[in-house]
Amino acid sequence: MLVVAPREGAAPQIDKQELSMSKSNGSTLRDYDAAEDSVKELYRKSRTNQTIESVTRARTKYGALPDSISALRALELLSTYVDVSDPDMSLPNDLHLYQTADAIRADGHPDWMQVVGLIHDVGKCLYLKGCDEDGTSKAEQWAIVGDTFVLGEPLPDCLVYPEFNKLNPDCDARIYEDGCGLDNCLVSYGHDEFLYQMVIQSEEHKIPPEGLAMIRYHSLYAWHTGGAYTRLENDHDRKMKPWVQLFNKYDLYPKSTNVLHGKTANGSTRVYATGPENGLPPYVRAGKVETTCMTCTCPELIDLFYNGLCRGCHRDNRGYYKILLRIYLYMDLKF
Repeated sequence: MLVVAPREGAAPQIDKQELSMSKSNGSTLRDYDAAEDSVKELYRKSRTNQTIESVTRARTKYGALPDSISALRALELLSTYVDVSDPDMSLPNDLHLYQTADAIRADGHPDWMQVVGLIHDVGKCLYLKGCDEDGTSKAEQWAIVGDTFVLGEPLPDCLVYPEFNKLNPDCDARIYEDGCGLDNCLVSYGHDEFLYQMVIQSEEHKIPPEGLAMIRYHSLYAWHTGGAYTRLENDHDRKMKPWVQLFNKYDLYPKSTNVLHGKTANGSTRVYATGPENGLPPYVRAGKVETTCMTCTCPELIDLFYNGLCRGCHRDNRGYYKILLRIYLYMDLKF
């Protein structure tokens, strides 16, 4: 299988309408005004506790852990992890990752981008090494999930819940020169940075710079969607931004368009169907919704999130992603 990298200078063209936060049924994605109180509380804690000092400490503490874990094992571990900050989904995070990767694949984007879609939230496994005090546990997630922001730069009003900005001790700090580049800035800690460090420490990975930017900055909505931090951008950031915006389309919209398959608590099969005719998120019985295999056209249900076998051609769809992970990451992620 060939490793397909972006063509030099070929940045994707993003329609501004595609950046609007709308579901296919006309309702709104990322509607934080209607979010649960737990979502708002997470952002209050993040804005209060994520400081220059605490983020510097987190990068040191979690930046070079000695253990290793396979990417597929990390995906399995996320089957019990629910992102408290997400107002759009309350399902385990592994389902969202397969959703994202499959939507990218369906639109014909290169293998490396499918891999990024599959692993972009794997850094949430940080909870395995975290603690409540650091905001890196299942109970306290404020340093794992949620939108990120730059420390050492005045906090912009486009952040979620801007009323919490004043709670940050460093909210008015300005320590960077114009055009310094985001890679030289301190961004609030979370799964983006954790996974980015895991990947780049796997020196033989084949994810191109565009994919690394997607991993590191997909939660930096204030930059790629809100229009903030342009003062800090360098040429590299300006080249990467359209790619991060393209990825954001797939990070958001599969939540409202795809069909997911899972198991109920008693082990029976269920299908999670979304879309304008179904709303978000109803469950319907297996057999009521049909989807197809990645390669054949048989209208058979695929248990993609467990054994991945198509009931028509018996292709192991999950194995397809396993192959891609081996090609692009080569080795277990350092964890």
